Amino acid sequence: MPAVPEREPNPTRGRESNPTSGRESNPTRGRESNPTSEREPSRMSDSASPPVRALFARQRAFATLAAAWSGPRPDVVVASRGGAPGTAAWLVSVVRRAPLVLDLRERTSDRAAREPHVPRLARAALRVWVADPALTPVLVHAGVDAGRVRPVAAGEGADCESAALAEARRLARGRDVAHRPAGLYGLARRLADLLVGLALLVLLLPLLALVAVLIRLDSPGPALFRQRRIGRGSSEFTILKFRTMKTGTPDLASHLVGPGSSRVTRLGRMLRRTSIDELPQLWHLVTGEMSLVGPRPALHNQFDLIAMRQQADVDALRPGLTGWAQVHGRDDIPLAQKVGYDVYYAEHLSPWLDLTILARTPVILLSDRGVY
Repeated sequence: MPAVPEREPNPTRGRESNPTSGRESNPTRGRESNPTSEREPSRMSDSASPPVRALFARQRAFATLAAAWSGPRPDVVVASRGGAPGTAAWLVSVVRRAPLVLDLRERTSDRAAREPHVPRLARAALRVWVADPALTPVLVHAGVDAGRVRPVAAGEGADCESAALAEARRLARGRDVAHRPAGLYGLARRLADLLVGLALLVLLLPLLALVAVLIRLDSPGPALFRQRRIGRGSSEFTILKFRTMKTGTPDLASHLVGPGSSRVTRLGRMLRRTSIDELPQLWHLVTGEMSLVGPRPALHNQFDLIAMRQQADVDALRPGLTGWAQVHGRDDIPLAQKVGYDVYYAEHLSPWLDLTILARTPVILLSDRGVY
């Protein structure tokens, strides 16, 4: 095994967390429990920000689609209603790679609770603007991350709206860093991610549907959960997984949950051991938010992990379904050692190393080593 840089182990870190399942998260919003994390690392662009090109999807669905492709690529797509216009806005945000913002400032909590399409669109949005404070708990109960809900009063004027749009653009773009790998190998990797992601989603569709049904039968709650993660350039995106924990589980790190925890559902233990719970992330191969091989994406509030990766420019890589650290262990690797593996991968990035990781991944999946 290649040498890993010596770093001080961090006993407070486990695997990336899950706010819904309590897998690796912090019980409090904002910072991890590590007292040595002094400030949030930079996740914004260092250059001066030009005006935000926002596409407001307030018209009919066809008009929204026509506006999206007839002009320049929008920086932000803003939807203010569900149904066909909201679906069109979501489609534009996916295809044009622009963050989706849901404007609910004209909605009340009672009205939103009667509109089932609103929570679905809110779960896919990077930010949700609300004016009614009572709307926040309604959205959270529907599965929307509370950290994505931002109070923006309707009467605060254009300056407040412009600042909120700029925030969404900064979160989606991340910091200025040269993307790796570049050149022909970078194009080949992206093409491979797209083709493999599409092929596996089609081939595994029956299995994905079966697992979703079994999860709903095994315990109350949704089959999928969404989680804020950090991607290339320390930008923010929403990751998908199968739910393996009981609903209402508090946010706990993996080492606090521990092996054999009663919070893990009966089916969830098997899904974790085989990593079937990660299969919905194949969708991120299609969208380009993840790659087959790369560092596993950090939780949005793992500030120390984000800072260490920024310092070594590890965030120049797309996060991966599997990685060099994962084939050397799973939940039981200390944070500093995990980052050391990430640094080694970034410094020795090559097709041969990627193939080695892909070949060793099935062996790790068949082992119970380090699975909490």
